Amino acid sequence: MAEKKSFPVIDVPATGRNIARLRKEKELSVREMQAYYGFESPQAIYQWQYGRNLPSVDNLYALSQLLDVSMNEIIVPVREKKEQQEKSCCSRLYIGSLNITFNDAAKCLPYTVFVNLFKEEFR
Repeated sequence: MAEKKSFPVIDVPATGRNIARLRKEKELSVREMQAYYGFESPQAIYQWQYGRNLPSVDNLYALSQLLDVSMNEIIVPVREKKEQQEKSCCSRLYIGSLNITFNDAAKCLPYTVFVNLFKEEFR
């Protein structure tokens, strides 16, 4: 029996960050991209980069040509939940309950979250 594939979904915020990264790698400004597309304002490009919207298929194709990459290199898919959990040491922890050890938190929490959760340890 064939393996069941999950329905592919685009990670819009990650795709936006990827668009910004690729633009910077090509040393293009947002204004230069605005001119390329003929947009009156750069808002659409900022919205793509901030993950608020995705480019239309036509604009995505044009973007891939401008950046000299495939459309698949621009789009970032959502990872499976199981895969995300396996890659994050804190994914199964309920941080709000403080049901984690000091050492575990030090390894995987963002610094500000770590300090706020364990501020008593620092006094």
